[in-house]
Parts: sequence; structure tokens; C-alpha cells
Amino acid sequence: MKTARLLSTALSAALLVAGAAWAQDKEAPKPNPKDLEGKPAPAIELDLLGGGTLNLDDFKGKKYVVLDFWGTWCPWCVKATEHFEAARERWSEKDVAFFMVSLGDTKETLEKFVEKHKLKSEIAMDPDFTTLPDYLVDYVPHIVVINKEGKIVRVEIGEDDVGPAIEETLTKELGAPEKDA
Repeated sequence: MKTARLLSTALSAALLVAGAAWAQDKEAPKPNPKDLEGKPAPAIELDLLGGGTLNLDDFKGKKYVVLDFWGTWCPWCVKATEHFEAARERWSEKDVAFFMVSLGDTKETLEKFVEKHKLKSEIAMDPDFTTLPDYLVDYVPHIVVINKEGKIVRVEIGEDDVGPAIEETLTKELGAPEKDA
């Protein structure tokens, strides 16, 4: 528990410092994550909590991919996990892969969290925050929907927007899930 608090404090401090640096640099406007929409998804190769590796190239031409950048230390992310899990369940019959990209958490912390919250989604581990710059993550939860061609079709930020963003985007791209037909 102390480790989680320490990690949370350290991450908060790092984000504040990064935010302050961006605020001071008026010549370089803060990038907008929505600008990624329509562009190829940056490569990701991360270990999965249950074993194996998440490699986005494995899904190109085969499945849509929904990424949820989050952390166990983030109360808004914890709130949003139920919406992500519901979307994963609802879209399980379609060609969609769902991954929660854990930011800064240890394997042990994630295992306890998964057990406590009974999560079924696959969790990719990014303990060193390597994916943040490429996906312009500066606030979590941060959802990214990638189509079969490997292009980002939706970026949404904020716990209240997770479920609606996934539902709206996948329905538009794939039609209603079989469970609704």
C-alpha cells in the first residue's frame, strides 16, 4: 500500500512538472491527442499481465483494438474500468480486442487489483510510461480506438466518456453487436 501511495505521489509530481514545463514553453503549444485521429497508431509492444505480449502489428488487417491507458493509482480510471469491462463484454462477438494499458503499476499491484475488482480484460503493462509520448497521454483514463487498418479512429479522455466513446465509435464502424440484433 505504501508503494502505491509513493508511486501515486511520484507520478503526480512528474505530471505537475511536465505540465508546468509545457505551460512555460509558449512557443510549443501542448499537443492535442485528438490530432492522432486518422493517423497510423504508434507501435506498441508490451508484456501482458497474464503472459504473452501486446503487439499492435498482430491485429492489423484482423481486428479493431481498443486501448485504455489507466493506472490503479488513478481514482477516475478505477471508476472507468466498469465501463471498459462492460464494453468488452458487449463487443466480445465482434472482431475487437480490448486492452487496458497500465501505466506505472507493478505486476504485483496489478494482480491484486485484478483479483479485487474481478477484471477480465487483458492488461498490458507499461511500468515506465513508454507509451505516453506517442499517444499524447497527459490525462487518464485515455481511450484510443484503432481500426483494422491500424489507424486511430477515436481518442477520448475522461472517466465519464469511456463507455459512450467506445459504444459510439464501434457501432459507427462495425454496426450493432450481435447481442443487440
